[in-house]
Amino acid sequence: MTDITSLGDYVRFQLASLNVKNKHHTFEDLCHQFARLAISPNFLPATGPVSAGGDQGRDSETFDAAVSNVPQIATTWSFSDGRRAVLACSLEKKPKAKIESDVNSICKTGVKPESIYFFSNQDIPVAARHSLQTWCSNTHGVHLEILDVNALAEQLTRIELFWIAQKFLNIPSEMYPRSATGEDEKYSHQRNKWIVEKVRPVSFGDFMDVKYGIRHATFTQDAKVDIPDWIGVLRSFIGQGMPDDLARRSQYEICVAALRGQNDLTSHTSIVNEYFSKIDVLDSSQQIGDAVVLLSYCSTALVLREFSFDPNQLHIWTKKLIHLIENLLKDSPGAHTKCELLQDRAYAATLPFQRGTTPTIDWDSPFKWWDRLVREIRHAPLFALESFANLLTELVPVIGDDPRFSPLTDRVNALLEGRSRGFLAAEKCRDRAIAFVESDRPVRAIRELHGAKIKWFAEETIQGTVLSMLLLSRLYADLGLMWAAKYYALAAAFLVHKHSGDQVKCLLPKIFIQLANVCYRGGEWLNFIDLLPLVGAAQYQFRSSPDDLERHQDFESVIMHALILKAVGERFGHDGVKTYLPTVLEKWPLPDGLNDLILDPPTDTLDWVMKCEDDLVWARIHTDLNGQPFSDAGAERKYEWRALGICWEVSCENSVDTIVIVEGLVSCLQIILADMADVELNLLPTKVAIQAKVSAIGKFEIKELDCNDAMKWSINLPLQGSSEDFGSYANGLASAIVAGCSLLRDQEIMKIFESSFKNGLAGKTFVVRPYHELLREFASKEHEAIRRSCTRLDTPSLDTCLHEANALAWRTGPGPGYSKKRSLKFIKNRYSRALIPVRLTLSRLRTSEEFKSFVVELRHQGYLDWHILLLICNAAINFRLPVPTGEGEDTLARNQEATMEFMGNEETAEAIEIPESAIIGESLHMKLDFQLAIVAKTWGLQLKSRTPDFKALKRVMVERYAYFIDDVEHQPLFD
Repeated sequence: MTDITSLGDYVRFQLASLNVKNKHHTFEDLCHQFARLAISPNFLPATGPVSAGGDQGRDSETFDAAVSNVPQIATTWSFSDGRRAVLACSLEKKPKAKIESDVNSICKTGVKPESIYFFSNQDIPVAARHSLQTWCSNTHGVHLEILDVNALAEQLTRIELFWIAQKFLNIPSEMYPRSATGEDEKYSHQRNKWIVEKVRPVSFGDFMDVKYGIRHATFTQDAKVDIPDWIGVLRSFIGQGMPDDLARRSQYEICVAALRGQNDLTSHTSIVNEYFSKIDVLDSSQQIGDAVVLLSYCSTALVLREFSFDPNQLHIWTKKLIHLIENLLKDSPGAHTKCELLQDRAYAATLPFQRGTTPTIDWDSPFKWWDRLVREIRHAPLFALESFANLLTELVPVIGDDPRFSPLTDRVNALLEGRSRGFLAAEKCRDRAIAFVESDRPVRAIRELHGAKIKWFAEETIQGTVLSMLLLSRLYADLGLMWAAKYYALAAAFLVHKHSGDQVKCLLPKIFIQLANVCYRGGEWLNFIDLLPLVGAAQYQFRSSPDDLERHQDFESVIMHALILKAVGERFGHDGVKTYLPTVLEKWPLPDGLNDLILDPPTDTLDWVMKCEDDLVWARIHTDLNGQPFSDAGAERKYEWRALGICWEVSCENSVDTIVIVEGLVSCLQIILADMADVELNLLPTKVAIQAKVSAIGKFEIKELDCNDAMKWSINLPLQGSSEDFGSYANGLASAIVAGCSLLRDQEIMKIFESSFKNGLAGKTFVVRPYHELLREFASKEHEAIRRSCTRLDTPSLDTCLHEANALAWRTGPGPGYSKKRSLKFIKNRYSRALIPVRLTLSRLRTSEEFKSFVVELRHQGYLDWHILLLICNAAINFRLPVPTGEGEDTLARNQEATMEFMGNEETAEAIEIPESAIIGESLHMKLDFQLAIVAKTWGLQLKSRTPDFKALKRVMVERYAYFIDDVEHQPLFD
């Protein structure tokens, strides 16, 4: 970089050197571009030959321009009064004779112009210039303007014209003086990387960096000198080996920069031709939108004479593009795509060469398409409504007085207001979520993030929505709810994949890495392997400097996980590592070095896996995971986790058609568990085992299976059915399972779920698309046979793999309805009432040594006197009362009535004697369990299962209802 004076001297030197290099045509082109930008865009390509030189001691002198304010390059230059001008140029070292000769020739040939502009690369003295001007005016009546090497050099150092010197004199942009205030830091970093250091761009992420650079240079006055260099960088994306989409985007950016930054699209005519030669194969709304915008730029530039091009070709392209858009609209696209196509069609209706080579615009057509667009927008939250509103604002000078304009903008404003009302609330939800994360309250953070996600679900805030989904995925994973985490990572991937925004696309590496990490932590190590090619493709396509692992530490973590997976598999002889990993990595689009690192790592890599004792290896693995390694291998698939005091297990066939459906139910169940984590459900700390089956023909069914040490269900899920049905039934099944584990009464648990769904639970279990549809995008059947043939690792106790997060721990403390006062009242009543029908029996039992031992043992187990008294009383009822016959409510009522009558009558000597075996018999544990259930019922607890888990119930009663603690003073019964 140098100062402006030194730069002028260098430009002057380069201009003077054109004679030596025999660059006559180069000088002609330079002069033509200068005249077109600094004098009038109406100049056709240079018309004069080349020659002649002087000085009068003046340091600078202005020249007449065809219009005022020439430096305002963005305005339109033309001769408003119809004057004609001619440009001539010469490299002659004695220019006086050449000027006179050319002027005579110009004035005697054709229509005589009003002005002649003569350019020379020689130093012409001021006196000589004035003499020639006087001669030309007196002889021909024509104004002559002479620009010698000094004038040209000075003008070419103007920032808006410097690109001409760069292009035709090969002057590097680094020579242009930079602003004393300094450049934008981000721009300076990108400029150094891509222009100064000449790093070769290869990925979409690199393209985004370069796009930022050229956009900044195009629309920032001090940076315009860099436009030619940025165009050179973008040309790297146009050629062999580069994706077509990147090539098209680069062509688009080059054209925009050339036109908006240099007012010179003509120099890039070949790129324009190549770009529009592929109109017929455009297949995305983003590509079509870019094509409409660029065609509008080209058409307007031609009308303003800033682009020398065939208007008939623009007419042909316009017709093709409109035909393509209308055909796509006939194919009944989704709401979002339909709105984008309608906007493109309305924009295309403003193209001036629709009807032929004479530019015209019929504004009835755009208004017609805008009306259709506004009617559809409410169904498309991801449509860029704010951008559309901004476009209408830009059109105010053109159509602002049209009577249809205000009603249109009023409707758009109403739609904008409806959207924006939720944005501020979403920001507050996000802020609260971050505060809850920082205070280690993930469940509350999840609740707030769901609020932000829903309120942000619009095009204007789509990045916030995606980032909320990613944070939700991370929080669910940290809670051990791996399939809830997987759902939100899948949804984020789908949303970004379908979105056309470049900035949003750059989130794909982060999303796929999150998805891979969820699979790794959940023990789905074969699925993790399957995702490696996708992660690699995203890393190398959408990130700048993808090989810089220090910069992209999340990608480095994926590589490390792959190394651990391979080392563990080899250490413990897992067949999946030997066959599956190499098969999948053949598709991993990574440099050979990284591929070799994973398939054949250095011998000292991960010594802790290969050299430590088995127990130490598993201890470290289990600390990092929340699932059994290679749990997705084998013929049967098991989903296991812990939450709210319950061990959850869902098993099914390990086939793609089955797991995509079953995982949808699992994710739904996990989301509900997190949503209910801070709600009092009074859950049994039991095990839930679900046997899931998917049938090609069938319906949603749930059946409870008998089991005394767990809650078991058999579930049938249909393979076919609408997404709405699946979501509704999945919520219903998951809710029924959770309710079955609760000790609350049916009406109480129903109110809780009604409140949760009213507060948006259904919107949490469904996001973007149903789980099974999203998973099908990633779950290939290609390697299904290999997966089923692989074995699961024979690990130590699986329990060490499953971690229950503190935020999802089983609820302790007093249970619903419990109070010390109420408990003591119940116990006092039990002592007084239960003694009546067994008073004599109790006197007799106190003399029995066997009974005394029995009492000591029960007390050792924690049972109190009132437990033992109830045990004796219940034995008496069962022994003395006749067994009720019949079924139904009448039988139950008669049995309860007989029991109450028995309890109110004092035991007599004539009563049938109760043998000790009726109390101390082998079925003691069943009697104690039955008694436990009776006591639980007095607290309003309801056992939903036919075969309850009494061990879990006992824990609830002991820890939450003081079953072994509460007692009242009473007379000795057994001492």
